[in-house]
Amino acid sequence: PPISTNLADKGYVTEELIQHYGARAKGGVGLIVSEVVTVEPTYVYLPGDMSIYDDSFIPGWKKLVDGVHQYGAKILPQLFHPAFMEFPIPGTPQLIAPSNVGPYYAKAAPRAVTKEELEVIIKQFGDAAYRMKIAGGDGVEVHGAHGYLINQFLSLDTNGRTDEYGGSLENRMRFGLNVINGIRKVCGNDFIVGVRLPAYETVSRGLSQEELITIAKKFEEAGVDYISLSAGCVKKKSQLMDTQEYEQGWRAKYVAPIKKELKVPVFIVGQLREPEVCEKLLQDNVADYIVLGRPLLCDPEWGEKARTGRSDEIRKCISCLDGCLNLPTYPIITCTLNPKVGREHTLTVFPPEKTKRKVVVIGGGPAGMQAAITANENGHNVTLFEKSGKLGGQLNIACVPPHKSPIKWAVEWMAGELERQNVDVRLNCDADAEMVAAMNPDYVFVATGAVPFTPPIPGIENGIQCWDILQDNIASPENQTVAVIGGGVVGCEMATLLREKGNKVVLVEMRNALAIGQASIPRDDLVADMMESEAIDVYLNTTVKSVNNGSLTVICGEEEKDIPVDSVVVAVGQKPYNAQLCDELRAMNIHAKKIGDVKRPRKIVDAVQEGFWSAMGII
Repeated sequence: PPISTNLADKGYVTEELIQHYGARAKGGVGLIVSEVVTVEPTYVYLPGDMSIYDDSFIPGWKKLVDGVHQYGAKILPQLFHPAFMEFPIPGTPQLIAPSNVGPYYAKAAPRAVTKEELEVIIKQFGDAAYRMKIAGGDGVEVHGAHGYLINQFLSLDTNGRTDEYGGSLENRMRFGLNVINGIRKVCGNDFIVGVRLPAYETVSRGLSQEELITIAKKFEEAGVDYISLSAGCVKKKSQLMDTQEYEQGWRAKYVAPIKKELKVPVFIVGQLREPEVCEKLLQDNVADYIVLGRPLLCDPEWGEKARTGRSDEIRKCISCLDGCLNLPTYPIITCTLNPKVGREHTLTVFPPEKTKRKVVVIGGGPAGMQAAITANENGHNVTLFEKSGKLGGQLNIACVPPHKSPIKWAVEWMAGELERQNVDVRLNCDADAEMVAAMNPDYVFVATGAVPFTPPIPGIENGIQCWDILQDNIASPENQTVAVIGGGVVGCEMATLLREKGNKVVLVEMRNALAIGQASIPRDDLVADMMESEAIDVYLNTTVKSVNNGSLTVICGEEEKDIPVDSVVVAVGQKPYNAQLCDELRAMNIHAKKIGDVKRPRKIVDAVQEGFWSAMGII
């Protein structure tokens, strides 16, 4: 899975990396292409990325290769040069690029790399590949997409050179082809050399379909053993990382025309979650191999479960990008649904205590379900109480807004796992302290969640709580002017849902930004969509003074104004529900702990992590 983990130590392979990739190899992966690996010491993508720019890295790579090979899988490092996408570490010299053109977020323009420097970089790619061969690796993949140096040379959007490396497509391909030729020269033909190339670019001066076909054919002629086709560029990150708005297999229409022109195997990657979808792509001859990144973070046993016909047991990635691509919010790789990611080493070296305990979990949301699953896996006797008639908690409403349906998969997997593990789940049971105490439990996890918060605004009782719409308790307004109070993630998603119902939406947020706290890539798309929509008016730095009959009175700066509206929807966050239950249990000398939103309303990843590590702490 070529996704940066930040688990390396100054570029060196760590035991954490060996266990991380080993888990995927053990889980049924045939070929592992690692996260990006730097071939020179100056420009670093992320501080915790792997390197192979001198011989001192070979022993660590040998251990990683052996760790993967023991399960029968092959492994290739994904060699690259970040160029202007380098992480801004203090002391780094001016960034390089084909031209003095950098990304939209750059604080300063890069300098044009010299021809002499390019010759050095070409040699560095070859030397890095040869070190991998010494380490026993099966080959290398060269990254020529996603806005890294080779891709920067290919595209007119970033390459304005007038020498032999710029201008015509033949010239723009020269650097990347020289990298491939250099690797072949030093490593020979008994060594896999693959390349990742774009199948689609979104920028106005990006590569055309005709050019992309030509590029792929030229790299095939240069002797690559396979071509891995991706899509997007740094200017549209949601296409690189596939947010929830993209359908499974959406890249197929761009990959298939290129595949038809090639003889070497073609890999397809991106927004592939279910084995059935992947199998159809293979049967339709869209690609020869399926590449999975985030799905293998979410479930390292994806391959084995698919092979043995257990697709329903796969914990499917929900494309939230919160954890796997939210560095540096999280210091190492994290997954919303798989709390073991990046911590396989710790869990292997320090296995959980196996003394059997009686555990009670109160609440069937993500925190409660995860705590019950983990405690049961560790051999404890678990009972889970849920006051409603179904499991899932807020996940059941988080999946309602546009493009959010993948969240249903989280509920389905957790509920299914509880059933597969034969955990005692009691629905429609509102457990109280006396009921729980009568069970004489050793541990109680209070995971009663949260409820909507209603702010003390005059007339707010005339508004509709957003949860009531999401739960279908109240019909959504249609073809009206609707005010949404609150511009957090829930408020913004509610605004897009109301827009789909034909409403004109007025969104009011007291802070100076929208969807604060959401993972950056989906947030960027959500906010851009709202700001560009003619159906949504956004008021930032604005407070609501009162909800009136037919209007909303707001204060924006020094100005007070009335905004005509037909309906008002309230989405200003949540507050813990039934938190006092934990105190009542503790007063009865019961070991009780709050987990999830009852402790403090947060995100899915926080609930799952808290449920997992709390259950791991049972002794």
